[in-house]
Amino acid sequence: MKNAARYVSLLAMGTCLFAGSALADSFSYSYAFVGNVSPYNSGVGHEVSGTFEGTANGNLITGISNVTVNLDNNQLISGNVFAEGLVGSNYVDGAAVVSFDGTQNNFSFFDADFAMGYQFDRYFFGVSGAPNWPVGYSQFEASAVTGGNYRDIFYPPSYNTPNGSWVVSDTSNVPDSGTTFVLVGSALVGLAALRRRFVRA
Repeated sequence: MKNAARYVSLLAMGTCLFAGSALADSFSYSYAFVGNVSPYNSGVGHEVSGTFEGTANGNLITGISNVTVNLDNNQLISGNVFAEGLVGSNYVDGAAVVSFDGTQNNFSFFDADFAMGYQFDRYFFGVSGAPNWPVGYSQFEASAVTGGNYRDIFYPPSYNTPNGSWVVSDTSNVPDSGTTFVLVGSALVGLAALRRRFVRA
């Protein structure tokens, strides 16, 4: 009986933890171009936005996957989005890093596997603090090919998060208290039924 009760209790806790972790680590992002680099001043007012999944640890988010990329609320990259990061001077699949405050970004979202030598057409990247880049230097760039090429570059000491136009938000759907109550309640009901069964036996 004790073993059975212990098993059901562990099952209840595991169910709750799984429900929370299975829906965690979803993020939205956006960047509004300020057009501070000639001849890319036409980028002023254009905004890249989208979503991705990853694992947050402090200021950094790694393990980036399931990326979507939009430009001015229209899909910029359709199909598979390749999330790559700079390692030295080479792009590497799966090495993308996104930072909440924008000071440690090292990501490139391509419409082709550039790390494997395939030519891309559409992309959005943010790089700051990447290996071999000047300290404090930051750059955001997006290209829709026929739609235009937009670029912002921030040099020290002008870099400032940058100018409030980079936003990353955790949109994970962690179960609310009501959902957790239902899960725990269901487990307790099962435990009670199991106990009645043993008492009758």
